[in-house]
Amino acid sequence: MEKGLTYTSTTQVTPENTALTMGSGDLPVFATPAMVALMENAAMNAVKDQLEEGSSTAVSYTHLRA
Repeated sequence: MEKGLTYTSTTQVTPENTALTMGSGDLPVFATPAMVALMENAAMNAVKDQLEEGSSTAVSYTHLRA
């Protein structure tokens, strides 16, 4: 697989994807689970044409603080 592939996924912060609504915090800010899903979407789209059939992507991250 080629190194350095990129893809940009975007979203709007809405009441539905805030930490308060998603239960990952108590503030009306973009939720970590929503951010991880957005990163996973970008990773998947960046490599989807190079993945073998039945393969997928995975994201690993560390959330140190808000």
